[in-house]
Amino acid sequence: MSSVVGFTLYRGLTPPRWQAALAAQARALRRFPALVSECLPLGEATLAIWGRPDLLNRVWRAPDGAVAVLVGSPHGHVDRQSWVPDFVVQGSDPPSAMPWDGRTVVVRASDGGRRWDMWTDWVGSIPVYYAQVEQGWIASTLEPVVVAAAGFSPHAPR
Repeated sequence: MSSVVGFTLYRGLTPPRWQAALAAQARALRRFPALVSECLPLGEATLAIWGRPDLLNRVWRAPDGAVAVLVGSPHGHVDRQSWVPDFVVQGSDPPSAMPWDGRTVVVRASDGGRRWDMWTDWVGSIPVYYAQVEQGWIASTLEPVVVAAAGFSPHAPR
């Protein structure tokens, strides 16, 4: 079964900052050669995802251009049509509980990548790191990616 294991979503980074982030991401993912990755341009933002084959089954595209990704491992069979609850479609607050159990994060980017929302399982079991960097921002499930983009790593531009 396909699944997305992690993501990086960024917007407005200068070329040296996003190059540092992508290099950190490549270094981290080299340790997991069985994972496949996809890069989805979203207007002003870019969403990189990685996971098991057929990971695009965990990507949902709305008619208005919004994109949502289910990251993690929901319990039971969850196909592309059934995992997109109304709050993801509308970009609104979720109910008190997600419509499935398991370790999950849902990331939704809309408005040409200018807006993003994230919902997590009730215990927040998949960490997501975030930083505002210069005039942009970055969020990722890989801490070294955010650290490099922010300039706080030996590999980052100064």
